[in-house]
Amino acid sequence: MTKNIKDKLYFSAMAEDAYELARKYNVGVEVNALCVSTVLDDFSSTKHAIKADMAGINRFTAHGIFNDLIPAAMDPEIRKVVMNRFNAVFHAVTELEIHRVVFHSGWFPNTYFPEIWVENSKRFWSEFMSDKPPDFNIMIENAYDFGPDLLCRLIDVLDDARIKICLDLGHINTFSKTTLPNWIHTLGDRIGHVHMHSNDADGDKHWAFAKGTVDIKYALDAISECAPNATFCIETRDNVSESIQWLVRDGYLIL
Repeated sequence: MTKNIKDKLYFSAMAEDAYELARKYNVGVEVNALCVSTVLDDFSSTKHAIKADMAGINRFTAHGIFNDLIPAAMDPEIRKVVMNRFNAVFHAVTELEIHRVVFHSGWFPNTYFPEIWVENSKRFWSEFMSDKPPDFNIMIENAYDFGPDLLCRLIDVLDDARIKICLDLGHINTFSKTTLPNWIHTLGDRIGHVHMHSNDADGDKHWAFAKGTVDIKYALDAISECAPNATFCIETRDNVSESIQWLVRDGYLIL
């Protein structure tokens, strides 16, 4: 099996040169403008600039809004706010013709008992996806999650082929209480997308691959084996070219 992930690779627009590099190397982009509430509130004024950035690129994912939003909230008024925000993301990506969106899990330590978190999350995501088209897919991303078990249970109880996990390697290195191999082998083919960046386990720093302590090579090999349809996104704040060359050097990207 070839290691080349070019046909599955995206650059996060977190980096200023992501669109330029994506056109240069003919890979995808993960649009992150929709993380910002003011963009959603005035999307009619911003969509033309976003579309201009997207020109000449043939595949996309998008990162949805996440600040202050908890899908598993007990309070029905809070859930309404989250639902409205996430639906605003859906309507925006529909206009942009993007069919895959990353949303954070919204899990925070010591907020709910695990069973309640899974049940509340199931209720929210089931409702959110109930009126979405068959070709619309979401990837629920680990952020502060301590381990993979709750997300594994959530994907299984949702039982919706349109819903997968976005595995964020940097978040695991900083926030998780279990190992990267445990995450990967527990989730297996529930993984649909991977955010690749590094840190020193002391903050979510989004460093390039060669810096920090995240074992990107292990993740690429293990995920390609157990989740062969997963896609990969370079989600570094800068030095995207450095991480591209890292992938080329180790045979994961053939340009």
